[in-house]
Amino acid sequence: MADFEASNYFGWQSSALAWLETVEADPNRTHLLDPILLNLCGDVSKQRILDVGCGNGRFCKFLTDRGAECFGIDVIPSFVAAAANEGIGEFVVAEGAHL
Repeated sequence: MADFEASNYFGWQSSALAWLETVEADPNRTHLLDPILLNLCGDVSKQRILDVGCGNGRFCKFLTDRGAECFGIDVIPSFVAAAANEGIGEFVVAEGAHL
């Protein structure tokens, strides 16, 4: 873990599994937000993309499906583990403020 105070993220860490099970499958995201965000990304083929706050890597999966090479960081170890299990890129525990 990077040199940030992990306890600052206890709320996220303690609710990470619930987030992955419920919010990530929210139809408002999958049917409303995701298509708009993907459209705004444009052609990502052969692009190298860093997803700061990658969560479980679901957006990285969308982008790799479109030909991008993705890297992700998140402060929550269980999110990073879930993303790494997807086998779609490199994911590490880190805080975006330290980039």
